[in-house]
Amino acid sequence: MTNRRISKRTIAFSTGFATAVIVVYMIIMVRNIELPIYPYYAVAGLISCIMGWLVSGYRLKILHKILDGRENLLPMSEYFKARIVGGFMAYITPSGIGGEPARAYYLSYKLNSKFSRYFSIVIIEPIYDILTVNTIALGFIIYAWPLSILVLIIAIGNIAFWLTFYYIMKNLIKPESIKPPLNRFVKFVLNYVRKHERIYSGYEEFAKAFRETTDKMGFIDKFVVILLTLTYQFLFGLTGFFIYLSYGYRFTFKGLIDSVIGYLFSNALSSIPTPGGSISAEYGLSLVLPPNVVLLTRIILYYTPIILGIYYLRREKIIESIVLSE
Repeated sequence: MTNRRISKRTIAFSTGFATAVIVVYMIIMVRNIELPIYPYYAVAGLISCIMGWLVSGYRLKILHKILDGRENLLPMSEYFKARIVGGFMAYITPSGIGGEPARAYYLSYKLNSKFSRYFSIVIIEPIYDILTVNTIALGFIIYAWPLSILVLIIAIGNIAFWLTFYYIMKNLIKPESIKPPLNRFVKFVLNYVRKHERIYSGYEEFAKAFRETTDKMGFIDKFVVILLTLTYQFLFGLTGFFIYLSYGYRFTFKGLIDSVIGYLFSNALSSIPTPGGSISAEYGLSLVLPPNVVLLTRIILYYTPIILGIYYLRREKIIESIVLSE
């Protein structure tokens, strides 16, 4: 991680790009820019967003307990920080590719242990996220058809890719058990890393930890992880509903469903490689929500981990380990 830091220019470009998209959306789609009629609902939306990050932190704690045992756990606040720091990096890199390495680095830093060991559990997280979110999104495709056809295509691709990815990761420790033609790819990678002792050591540590964690996960563990995944994704969707209410819309079940589905659509589309899911996030939310609601929801969901992430990186004095000074 220390050799793959991100530059301040990249951060500036990514946040600038996302901000520009938000501004363009505001100019084109929001004809009358208005402040929320009921600002306390907007505050509730922000709280719901933060609660979502907190629940996701608890899920990370559960996965860490499965790997290392209860006696090696960190305080709950550290898992929340790990998730926020990961969210910050995910939102400034295309398709969120920086999120998992940042979370793994934070945990390894706090635990004074190998990065590759904790990279295994943070890779398990998006597997549950992607499969859960995209499966539910597919169930509601008809809700915004035919505009949701892009969600259909991306969601199917996401599910297929991550199921294949999970199969490969679980069998890295025994690549000979992987069926063709995937085994050829794994053998090619393995032959390459074996030529580099340091890389191979990390590869082996990751493979063992990933298999160890997934093998230890019984039915109850998987149920809890799925339940926590659904809970925190719902809380992010609830952010949009509170914003919906803040603009004076009536409290209806349809409004709640629209808000959650809009978030799921935008999340499913976030794999499109743009910084912070820009454009795709706005599009997904816009399929079912009014422009004013989309605008403020997007601002809260995007800037919360950005602001808190920078704050925690500075407070923990590790910003130099992740962000280049230039």
